[in-house]
Amino acid sequence: MSNNPSINSFLATIDEVLKFLDSYKEDLFYLDINPDTPPQGARHFKITTFPAEIAWRVIEELHPLPTKPRLTPLAKEKIDSVIQIPPLECGMNIHPKNGQGWPKIPVEFSRFKWVRFPYLSSPVHFPSVEASFGFYDAVIEAYNRLGVKIILVLGHEMYGEAAGWNWGAMDSGNWKAFTSQFVPVAEKVIKRYSNKIGAFEIWNEGDVGPNNPSAVAFPPADYAVLLEKATLLVRTHSPKSKVLIGGLVNSPHISAEYIKVVRNKLGGRLPVDAIGVHPYGQGSPTDKTVFSRFGSIDNYLNIISRAAPGVPLWLTEAGALGTDDPNYWDDVALYMKNLYNHLKKITDKAPVIIWYAWSDAMDMAQKTNGLVKVDGTPKPFVYETYFNVAST
Repeated sequence: MSNNPSINSFLATIDEVLKFLDSYKEDLFYLDINPDTPPQGARHFKITTFPAEIAWRVIEELHPLPTKPRLTPLAKEKIDSVIQIPPLECGMNIHPKNGQGWPKIPVEFSRFKWVRFPYLSSPVHFPSVEASFGFYDAVIEAYNRLGVKIILVLGHEMYGEAAGWNWGAMDSGNWKAFTSQFVPVAEKVIKRYSNKIGAFEIWNEGDVGPNNPSAVAFPPADYAVLLEKATLLVRTHSPKSKVLIGGLVNSPHISAEYIKVVRNKLGGRLPVDAIGVHPYGQGSPTDKTVFSRFGSIDNYLNIISRAAPGVPLWLTEAGALGTDDPNYWDDVALYMKNLYNHLKKITDKAPVIIWYAWSDAMDMAQKTNGLVKVDGTPKPFVYETYFNVAST
């Protein structure tokens, strides 16, 4: 057993278990696959056997809390020999309507695994969803030909903006009515593009506070209803596409509570393939730049993961937020390098990261550092660092 009193379980090979038991060969043991209270005076063991290939999945199921079982040397060797960490999938946030990533696609984009952008069909962008097809058909087809997968965000810019809704005065009745009108529009978009979309992200930053200028807050219990309906549409009309909970952006504890409410509203399940998160201000555990001012990405991911065990977290927005001062561009590059190299070690938890953004022009107000400046020229330090550390 472990010498750590807080860990009362361990993972070992059968040979190691037999060797351990042999040292107690004069004693009696009580073994039961589903043990009740053992006889008085008996040592209590519960043994679960499984192949090394599924070891980490079984451990997650048996040990949902932060404390994990101790791995004996041979057990660790066997697990390491069969488990290969998949590469980190990297991509870029673009905005085709304002010219970032469309109509001319920079040659560098062929090195991206993903691009992410919102679907725009609300009245401020197009007179109808059908009118938006004339624009998006060419965009989506071009990225498919390039071999770059698309994360398409279905949010208030697809339906809701300038459609008469007062976002600051919505109650559950309003959200129910909104959902009934949002879903048919979503169905048209999903049916139109189907498996040409790698992942549909349902809403964006719904866990923000009320009256946030950059996102529309969507109460989790009301959001759960829309999420379930939209997910069913994707499963029906685009079965090869993944479904993501829209990028959560609040503190990890608030985002985790948001997920719990959604899950509870849906009877204890999350009918999605991943959860999008936007961990601005979180960096690698060793990062000392100003862009890690809110702490370690490990702590952030662990808190949210406990609210949704086994569901991958996709960093659908990650970036260096708060300054476009050229004096900090070397720190932006260092933050990026440290973060990406760390995430490459934990792709079982966070397999995808989408940098925000390609150009500084995409978010002048928030001063989120792009790879290129407003005029489209590569940003020193930042541009070359990205293409050195981002997997393809």
